[in-house]
Amino acid sequence: MEGASSGHNIRSDIRLCVGASSGGHTNELMQLLAHAESWPEATFAVTTLEILRPQFERLGPTTVIGECHRFKPWAAVGVFGRAFWFAVRNRPDVIVTTGSLPLAMVCIFVKLFGGKVVWIDSVAQMEELSMSGNLVRRFADRCYAQWPSVADKYDNVSYAGELL
Repeated sequence: MEGASSGHNIRSDIRLCVGASSGGHTNELMQLLAHAESWPEATFAVTTLEILRPQFERLGPTTVIGECHRFKPWAAVGVFGRAFWFAVRNRPDVIVTTGSLPLAMVCIFVKLFGGKVVWIDSVAQMEELSMSGNLVRRFADRCYAQWPSVADKYDNVSYAGELL
């Protein structure tokens, strides 16, 4: 978020991945990207539902890894495997995501393969970080809450404004 629209040059050789789940996660990410002046040519995307592919393909090649949550453990196993293979094949230098569990899985693998993680928790999280945000904040290079009172509750979480 910092510097994205401030005219800073972004290296053209960086492998930048952007990603989000459906609903508000996608809306918030697209709002952030609308304010960015430029993105590296190597930008690619990851999302959770096939119906979102056209929206993300405007940004670059897009991979759909599937949707899951804590109440569907078998779906999570499949998404975990697809998140791993996505990270292996693409090796992003940086991932910027507005999250949910499938994207948290991608973040784990991006970090394990030496990439940087920027997590932006949902504006809907008005009192505490999401479960996924609470997990990712422990290893993220940057983790943002969209409410100052939420950011103040956690180590390694900053507030830089709201996306919506």
